[in-house]
Amino acid sequence: MKTSDVMTKDVITIDSQETVETAAKTMLKHNIGGLPVLEKGKIVGIITESDFIGKRVEVPHAIGSMPELLGHWFEGVSVESVLQDARKLQVREVMTKNLVFVGPETPLTQTVKTMMQRDLTRLPVLQDGKLVGLVARRDVLGAFDKLAD
Repeated sequence: MKTSDVMTKDVITIDSQETVETAAKTMLKHNIGGLPVLEKGKIVGIITESDFIGKRVEVPHAIGSMPELLGHWFEGVSVESVLQDARKLQVREVMTKNLVFVGPETPLTQTVKTMMQRDLTRLPVLQDGKLVGLVARRDVLGAFDKLAD
């Protein structure tokens, strides 16, 4: 089975100059956990739920770690104030830039291995440098449907 057999083909994307607030609203509206980020039609990054929440950052010259939200450390500061300050940040300021990607012909087994080894929940699918799909862990569940046919 190939990656193209299970990938999402109609990918919802966002421009790198859009705001983080717009990205969050788009993700909520479409019930998705991440958006490939485009600049002049080319993929330059990805913004995911993990870019918003869920990181703990080791703080240099400090004992322990601090929670990070949208690239800001917050300790003793309310989530609301961080979100308010971050509303107008551009997506390119918080997106993941070092992309790992696969091709549509990549065997699904290799795609799953890549996701597991790198602890990724989704991978852009590129062909000739162009975004042609997105494969998420949830899409891999679609392989069960394909096997039943």
